[in-house]
Amino acid sequence: MLCVCSTQCAGVHRGLGVQVSQVMSCKLDHWSEEQIQMMQQKGNDVVNEMFAWHVPTGVLKPAPDAERPERESFINAKYVDKAFYKEESRPRQPPAWTAPASTVDRLSYRNSSSAGMVEFVGMLEVHLIEGINLVAGDLNGLSDPYCVVQLGRQQMKTRKKKNTLNPRWEEKLLLCWDGKDALNITVYDWDRFTKDDFIGSARVALDQLQPNKPVEFIINLEEVSHGQVRLSATFIPISH
Repeated sequence: MLCVCSTQCAGVHRGLGVQVSQVMSCKLDHWSEEQIQMMQQKGNDVVNEMFAWHVPTGVLKPAPDAERPERESFINAKYVDKAFYKEESRPRQPPAWTAPASTVDRLSYRNSSSAGMVEFVGMLEVHLIEGINLVAGDLNGLSDPYCVVQLGRQQMKTRKKKNTLNPRWEEKLLLCWDGKDALNITVYDWDRFTKDDFIGSARVALDQLQPNKPVEFIINLEEVSHGQVRLSATFIPISH
């Protein structure tokens, strides 16, 4: 299948490898007659109908000015994991657009419709709010902390915050959830020239979540002397 995408999205597609996407320039590459005819007959409408057949409410298509992590996450979900792929058992629900990135917090998407034989029941929106009294990882008595969030085989991370023990991340991460897996949080201190320092981890049980109702957690970090992370989690069920 062929479709037209922006130069920003083309950069993400190149990173997926030719087994998933083969990127061609409209001006610099030679297009065969067969490719031109296929584009005329099918193109973006057919591709989007197939790969974005049912996008759950709350999963928003990145805006034109979105940052690369948003594009990577959504494109991976759409084309690699096929999280929104056409299934007649699911009603047609095209994606809604985000507002321009300048007016909303960054919302990352790294989803999977299936991982092996895992069946997902919906999305989990994790709002990483802040770290509290974290362990110092640098000689100046501060840290450059960031969080790694893992849910099943999916993993995402926040941006780092420089020179603080009380970072305000205020980042929302969206992952697929099987209704069983716990959420694993690991905090690191970023270092430019050496391996990032581990400054705590925690496991968050999600069995108390109810559909579309955010629950806030303040979790104590383990394997370190002190430190907490404040977050909220919202379960967004997939409509069938």
